[in-house]
Amino acid sequence: MGEIRSHKCPSCGGNLSINIEKQMYYCPFCGSTYDYEYFREEQMHELGETYLSRGEFSAAIDAYKYLLQKDPHNFLALRGTVLASARMNSMNDILKTDFRGFTYNSKLAESAVESSSAEDKNYFVEFARILREMHELSKLHKERKSLADEKKRKNTRFDMTVADLGENHFADAKGNYHDPSVTFIFLCVVTGIFALSTIFTILYIILEANYVGDVSAMIILAIIFALITGGLAWVTFRIIYPIVQSDQALKEKLNKPSVEVGEITRKLEEIEKDIHTRESQVKRDCLLFFKEDKKRVQF
Repeated sequence: MGEIRSHKCPSCGGNLSINIEKQMYYCPFCGSTYDYEYFREEQMHELGETYLSRGEFSAAIDAYKYLLQKDPHNFLALRGTVLASARMNSMNDILKTDFRGFTYNSKLAESAVESSSAEDKNYFVEFARILREMHELSKLHKERKSLADEKKRKNTRFDMTVADLGENHFADAKGNYHDPSVTFIFLCVVTGIFALSTIFTILYIILEANYVGDVSAMIILAIIFALITGGLAWVTFRIIYPIVQSDQALKEKLNKPSVEVGEITRKLEEIEKDIHTRESQVKRDCLLFFKEDKKRVQF
């Protein structure tokens, strides 16, 4: 009997497990079974606490279920069930949680509220509320991480686009980069000047040919102007203009991620502010609840 009370199998010495449906203990090592009547209620509390401390939360819940079958309002069993639902080894864990990745079984927590006696109702209502707040904070932390990762990805793409944009800009002798649009406008103006010069020269040749006769020098000059105009036009519209188009496309491409990064940054600031405010409040609530719990629970 002593071995059973210490939750060891008398046959092989292995730890006993609980089968709630059959209402018995069984040894997973040798197959031996033992009725619930071998254990007293206080030993079941002890067993539940032991499972909690080991992090065997499913086993702890099973132990507390047995107690609740006899007494649905059992305070310690309901308390232990809620702790197990939040994967807490003891009430001390409520002060240690940093809220990142926190999760709990809300159905078990709400069930404890419904099953609690009138005397314990406020206790379990507050316990369930704190767990909900902790879970909400966990979701906020997760959202913040997701947004931070998304911001990092968009910044990476933004930086890559900026690098591509830089490749389209022209560097002078001092290493300063210039927008290709400026070069394009400058070449358009120069090309226009030479084009006008060519036209005026041709008009001069036509007009002066009737009076002077020999305009060969002017013809040569007109040819030179025309060649320069053609060369400038070719460079301007076949080389520089495509670069300007690519540059404009990259600038438009930068606008969207820039706006998106700004929006994400704004959301992150709001979430971080919300997290800071709610964490401070929940930590105060946890401390107050921990003190209240200590007053009610005597071990």
